Amino acid sequence: MMRSDRRAAAALILLCAAAFLTAGSFSLLGVLIACLGLRAGVEPAAGEPATTAPTSTRA
Repeated sequence: MMRSDRRAAAALILLCAAAFLTAGSFSLLGVLIACLGLRAGVEPAAGEPATTAPTSTRA
């Protein structure tokens, strides 16, 4: 299982590097944020449930 996680991380890094080389330095920030968001969305933080209950904003 750890091998697939490392492969996924390596694939994301390569994808980010390729996007940087083709799009330019100004897009690097956006690509980095997207990669970090994808990476954060894959696994829940330690101690947190995998899903959260929907919340309402109305009182």
